[in-house]
Amino acid sequence: MSKELRQIPLVFSFAHPIVGKGFVAGVRIDGRALLEVEDVDGSHQTWITGITPVGIAACGGDRSVAFTEFRKMWLEAVIDIAYDSTSFDEFRSKCEEFHLSQVDHMTLLWKTAVDAIRRDHYRDEALRTGDADKNVSCEVVDLTTAAAADQNEVEVGPGVAA
Repeated sequence: MSKELRQIPLVFSFAHPIVGKGFVAGVRIDGRALLEVEDVDGSHQTWITGITPVGIAACGGDRSVAFTEFRKMWLEAVIDIAYDSTSFDEFRSKCEEFHLSQVDHMTLLWKTAVDAIRRDHYRDEALRTGDADKNVSCEVVDLTTAAAADQNEVEVGPGVAA
């Protein structure tokens, strides 16, 4: 790992089947998050905060724990959306709205962190390098009657946005 940074912009992909009221959906997101390390009472705490989607965050003693908790928070949010939706169409609409949500000052923090990564040529052996310019996306597919084995997907862990 090169010089240690306190803020690392991340790109990530999550995919998960979700069961709702009368439907089964496949949800996939390509999103952005900001990893921040802070010292709390002499120990490091790692926070991962959603940039797109905004509104989810998680903390852990190291990056792996924080990312696992972040993914769990994302999944809980999507399950809550399914619980509150009365149809697949309503779920898809609410899911897309949530996944594409962002707040300008958080997006600016993320872009500033990307600029620092690029300027310092930061590399981290534990993280793949992801494309910071890749568009954020959300795909929600109705699997209720069209479930097929080719819809399975293996997730890729977080990557440094560069």
